Amino acid sequence: MKQTQMKTFIKTGLMVLFFGFVYVAEPILELKTLNTELQEAALFGVGSDEFEPFKEATGAESLKSKIQWALYIAAGLLILVLAYVFDVASYAQKLTGRKIADANKINAWMLLIFLGVGMYFAAWEFVVHGPETKVYNSSSEHGVDYDNMFMITLIFTAIVFVATQVLLFVYSFMYKKSETRKATYYSHNNKLEVFWTIIPAIVLTILVLRGYAVWKNITYENPNSKNAQEIEVFAYQFGWTARYPGADNKFGAHSFNYISGTNSLGLAVESEVETFKEELKKDTSDYIAKINSIDTYLSELNAKVKDFKKLANFKGVEDTEKEIARVLNGEYKMDLELMLRRRTKQLERMALVEMNKEEYKATFNGSVHDDMITKEIVVLKNKPVKLKFRSRDIIHSAFLPDFRVQMNCVPGMNTEFTFVPTKSTDEIRKEKNNEEYNYYLYCNKICGQAHFNMKIKFVVVETETEYKTWIAAQKPAYPMQLPGSEKEEEINSPVENQVEESVVIIQSNNKKSI
Repeated sequence: MKQTQMKTFIKTGLMVLFFGFVYVAEPILELKTLNTELQEAALFGVGSDEFEPFKEATGAESLKSKIQWALYIAAGLLILVLAYVFDVASYAQKLTGRKIADANKINAWMLLIFLGVGMYFAAWEFVVHGPETKVYNSSSEHGVDYDNMFMITLIFTAIVFVATQVLLFVYSFMYKKSETRKATYYSHNNKLEVFWTIIPAIVLTILVLRGYAVWKNITYENPNSKNAQEIEVFAYQFGWTARYPGADNKFGAHSFNYISGTNSLGLAVESEVETFKEELKKDTSDYIAKINSIDTYLSELNAKVKDFKKLANFKGVEDTEKEIARVLNGEYKMDLELMLRRRTKQLERMALVEMNKEEYKATFNGSVHDDMITKEIVVLKNKPVKLKFRSRDIIHSAFLPDFRVQMNCVPGMNTEFTFVPTKSTDEIRKEKNNEEYNYYLYCNKICGQAHFNMKIKFVVVETETEYKTWIAAQKPAYPMQLPGSEKEEEINSPVENQVEESVVIIQSNNKKSI
């Protein structure tokens, strides 16, 4: 490619990049005009439950958009014209032999201009979008320390940013190419190496130690942990459920083994567990029957194919033939055996608890019957609260941005976070001048398609009366059963026999297939 063609290619590429940047940057710059909840949707992936429908642009808005694009095009053309002016000057210089313009000086001054414009936009970004970080607007006690730590980090990094950028561009201006000065070869300087190694090391040490101290005070040495109100927060795709202890101030036991369609939290409720056991036993019997009647099932499928062919139902023929292929290659049987093993294993685990009298008594001790399950979390202002997290399926992350709270929710692992809310919901609404503003607990770890809307309202009330009124309106999820309906102390469960029977049938079927 010739030099002239190369220059044209570069200029065209720069123009494409310019307009591409404008196309991408315009909606980002428009973020400031959005309302608070839509800003949170952009920042956290969640926001208002209802979004306004698309509105067609008015005449004034359409004209404004056209003017903006006209200005963008004019700016792009101006850049292109300036580039060609420099080319013309370069050609004239070659033809006349006289120096018309010093490119080094021009570039040096452009670097200073770029420094000034860049610093202006950096300051503008800090002033305009900086408040969206919500620094010094915490609604919790520990959030003050968190914000202070953030500001210390920001100050250090800002100083380094300004110093390095100023030195970079000013030195480029000072040491531009000059015919009266020869460049000095400067390969190494031990003192300078020590200086710019020790200083960052000291700064980073200060930041790390400060962060560790704050985290230790929030988690390991939090004095509020002992007398905090405890609330269990249960995560699942794609929502949250809160559980409050009843009058005994104790949470009932729970286990993933007891999670069912009507007992989503896996609580140790005897009636629910017994119903679930019966469902598992029925499923087990059904799968055993299906495994033993595979030949009959295959005959039925072949008969269906003939009927579908007579009716010219080609879709039915295709689907049935796929199912026949699954039966013949053993996939159908493997699926049935897998589902059977899952249910028999579930029954085995439940039977182990029942056979251990002490464990069974500790698990089904009645504490669960006054527990309340809610779809919002209500706490008292200036009272410590301990959120105890569980997850049913995958890793989620509980995130309360206003309170500077975040904690992972891991399946099979209990996590918790203790803090003291210092601003009620009414106070934060007045502070933000938004009567519809609410605290929300979000999921801050991408967990699937509906992750963006995984949230639960978090309400902070100011008085004990308000809290007691709300809690009195909540009803136990599984109230105590009437006398005579409880399970007898002597447990004679047929689970073990059912499990043994299932295992024998699986083994016998495996031998037949071999």
